[in-house]
Amino acid sequence: MKKTILIILIVLPLFSLAQIPAEIRWKADSVLLEISQAKTLDGLFAYNCRSSATYIDHTLWHACDSLTRKQRSLFRKVNRHPDEKWYNLFYDCLLFDTIPGLVNIRIDTKGVPFYMSGIPDKENFHFLTDIQVDSARAVQLAIENGFQEGVAPWKVHLVFKKIDTAETKYYWEITNTLMVGAKSGCDADGKILVIDAISGKVVSEMDWTSLCVE
Repeated sequence: MKKTILIILIVLPLFSLAQIPAEIRWKADSVLLEISQAKTLDGLFAYNCRSSATYIDHTLWHACDSLTRKQRSLFRKVNRHPDEKWYNLFYDCLLFDTIPGLVNIRIDTKGVPFYMSGIPDKENFHFLTDIQVDSARAVQLAIENGFQEGVAPWKVHLVFKKIDTAETKYYWEITNTLMVGAKSGCDADGKILVIDAISGKVVSEMDWTSLCVE
């Protein structure tokens, strides 16, 4: 009996190290299947752990970051009594097997989605026929607008979302990386350029940051 109790005490802390709990992943997967009406996620959606993160009190803990022992201890500590916490999950997808898309689902600690963008469904698939700017032209427009090259290849995704007061439609998001820390890509940052996929107009430029807390 004592050996059984000891094993349980040793194993339990291992499960607490996951930055995004399995039940949250299952919830996001079920939302994708329900809205997209896909039979399975395989072949259409691929979970993007590099972008996905747990948000705890103004810090993003990315799902596939390898945390140090000190960081794991801090992660467990801030998890106990957070002032604000939610999960930000991303999926890469291919529309019509050729167009790269990016899905974003945000879920609170109760497992309730409160923000979704980029999920292809029967209601927004027809908007794809309105697209006048392909990915190559979007990259060219970014270059023409002086978007910085950065230290890593650009990421180019098509997203279906509402931006500020603009209408919900397809936009190209081009992401660069301007700085990467020494530890496994920690403390990275860069810019995201948003381009209207119909007019080719630059809509906005935003900052992104991936923090690794020491």
